[in-house]
Amino acid sequence: MKKIIYTILFAFPSILFAQVGFGTSTLNDDSAIEIGPDNSTKGLLLTRIHLVDCATPSPLSAHEEGMIVYNLATNGSGALSVTPGFYYNNGSFWVRLDTNPTKIGDIKYSYALNDHSGWYLLNGRALSSLPMNAQNVASSLGMSINLPDATNKILKAKGAEALYSTGGSNTTYLTQNQLPNVNFTGSTSSDGDHSHSFGDRYHSTDEDLNVVTSLLGIFGAVVLNILDTNVGDKDEVVSGDTSSTAGNHTHTATLNSGGSGNTLPEVSSYKLNAFVYLGK
Repeated sequence: MKKIIYTILFAFPSILFAQVGFGTSTLNDDSAIEIGPDNSTKGLLLTRIHLVDCATPSPLSAHEEGMIVYNLATNGSGALSVTPGFYYNNGSFWVRLDTNPTKIGDIKYSYALNDHSGWYLLNGRALSSLPMNAQNVASSLGMSINLPDATNKILKAKGAEALYSTGGSNTTYLTQNQLPNVNFTGSTSSDGDHSHSFGDRYHSTDEDLNVVTSLLGIFGAVVLNILDTNVGDKDEVVSGDTSSTAGNHTHTATLNSGGSGNTLPEVSSYKLNAFVYLGK
């Protein structure tokens, strides 16, 4: 009985400090567990679980830094969503192991014409046309009814504007200070000859009145006043004539544009398609 007890006591410490090897008898000194080349046709199968989202430790009871699992679930929304793949825990969060750390809501430009690998073309289509998971993620990002339409638009970081709002115009108007600072000069043609017809109208007087006025001389004005009631009783006489045709002349005008030659902004463009990442 004593021999058995001694054997257990001596064996137990060796287990506490031993390395574990699978398929190999030569362990690396720095490894706690090593899978050797003898198992070249086998793989390492890690624990497979269903995560709730990146912020929730479940199905673990708490976050454990260094824990590595393979997630089977597609859960959560927005930046916290999880999709099938390897995840490690940093002590407060599940982080996806990915050589391309694409995040939900990322935007990219591409030559691709269609949706691919979780990337969805921003062409204004209805959210209801997307897979259910993509619909949920899009809604969690604040999209409603339709995807944004990035066609013929330049994306910019928002200031006080609402997210997904559009602005600007496809039409550019020049302001005065963008006009070149030049003077415009010109002359009218010299064709201006013309004439005007006019008539000189007066009333004839009686012959005897003419004799009287000539005899009275300096008293003619007085006599005319006396005989005023008789003046103009004769027929109206119209004397017609035409002015000369001289009238050629020119006008010179000078106008300033008022501009200062400021540069008109014009952004050169290269046409690509815009995509948003909504998860696989």
